[in-house]
Amino acid sequence: MDNKYQFFKHISNISIFTILSRIFGFTRDILMANLFGNSVAADAFLFAYRFPAMLRTLLIEEGFQAAFIPLYVGLKPNEAKQFTGIVLIAMLVLCFVLLTPSLIFMPELMGLMASDFKQRGNSFELLVLLARILFCYFFFLLVCAVFVNLLQSHKKFIATASLPLFVSAALIISMGLIALFPTHSLILAPQNEVVWLAIAVIIAGFMQMLFIISTSMRASLMPSFAITPKMLNLLGKFFKKMLPVMLGKSSVQITFLINQILIIGTGAGALATFYYAERMLHLPIGIFIIAITTVLLPYLSHQLQQEQTQARINAQHYAMTAALLLTMPAMIAFIILAPLIMLTLFWHGAFTAAAATDSAKVLMILATGLPAIALIKIQTTILFAHHDTRTPFFITIIGAFFNVLLAIFLIKKYSFFGAALASTLSLNGQAIIMIYILIKRRLYLFQAIMMRNIAKIVTACTAMSAILLILSPSQAVILNNGFSYRFFWLIALILLGGITYIGVILLLRVFSLTEIKMLLKKRDA
Repeated sequence: MDNKYQFFKHISNISIFTILSRIFGFTRDILMANLFGNSVAADAFLFAYRFPAMLRTLLIEEGFQAAFIPLYVGLKPNEAKQFTGIVLIAMLVLCFVLLTPSLIFMPELMGLMASDFKQRGNSFELLVLLARILFCYFFFLLVCAVFVNLLQSHKKFIATASLPLFVSAALIISMGLIALFPTHSLILAPQNEVVWLAIAVIIAGFMQMLFIISTSMRASLMPSFAITPKMLNLLGKFFKKMLPVMLGKSSVQITFLINQILIIGTGAGALATFYYAERMLHLPIGIFIIAITTVLLPYLSHQLQQEQTQARINAQHYAMTAALLLTMPAMIAFIILAPLIMLTLFWHGAFTAAAATDSAKVLMILATGLPAIALIKIQTTILFAHHDTRTPFFITIIGAFFNVLLAIFLIKKYSFFGAALASTLSLNGQAIIMIYILIKRRLYLFQAIMMRNIAKIVTACTAMSAILLILSPSQAVILNNGFSYRFFWLIALILLGGITYIGVILLLRVFSLTEIKMLLKKRDA
């Protein structure tokens, strides 16, 4: 039972810390919606920021983790430090190769990908400037990636979970200064106030890098640099494992980029409207799903290395149970409460009621793919732990292909709502295919207790749905009342729905009160 509590304790530690990050993130998004609404300037910033985010997804997140951690945990301490060092050198070289031509040819790159901005006054010049500034953020992301995975290999998760706080805090401060001193000469110096947001991201990136390096130094986990034949061989294995994930993720990012281009084509402000709904979905993804998969890969890698079969099976079961336990009620809440959520949080300043209502519709559609996102990430992590990065690559490619086809067809018929529907359909299809492959290969055993837990979770979600549907005010009532009314009902319904769900879960004994108390008391090893 100790492994169970330690596993969930790591998840809870990351989740609790990430909640603070998400609070900062939502504060940032609310301020941005208030100051810039769904304007062309907001579209330009969000589109430009997509590129360092895209490179981070390709080179840093799952691919880097899947290649680095399984190799690192199998090395002796001195070799592990040398391996970290040579990976850091390779990442810096890669950064130089990618950044230099991108910065030089940014106008051509943006002209190819976002030509619609050329028809919106001087917004194209603003887009190019923002993209050049934000591309530099990628340097800090790459350096951080090495130290983040180094710390996670030693099951040190708290510091890495705190990194998103830096960007959110920097953006909040910059927007606060813009709001307080809108006519100050320094604020008005750039061609658009939104340029200060890009500068804030760069400052945050520098602070992230200093923080994660200092954390590694305190843990005595700094890399050493020795270019030997063995290290070069390990570096080759690293990139060989990383390449399929990169290719798979590149298809996802290309799909996402195509969707954004199609969304931009539906009208000015459409991208910002879509973005705020998507950001809401990142709350359960960031707090729960990423926390689970971040903990799961090092656990499975160590257990496979030590041939602990039962511990591996248990860890997979815990992860699947936790993912469904957390994402199913989130899905239901988003579907039922979407209008109340978006109108309460974002209907302020430059962001209109119509824009908030459209965002709510997007959120309702995207929410139906939330459990699929959780399952895909866990299933992918299981395959990564078994040194299989090719299967997720092929499944991702197929999913991305169908996503693009569906998006092209559905956007013509349903505007940018079609992009949300295409994404949801594709994600659910990928989740079904991947779980079938895992079961067929006997990499995941679908135990009877899992079926019972799913039935219990569905029962709890049904009870919660009944409470929310009975008590939720209609959209007309929401629109005709002020912020205080909306805020009261949002908090009240979240509390009532949460209490109902947790009560049924405890009643049906998915977790007992004794287990929860032991989990909260258990400290990290």
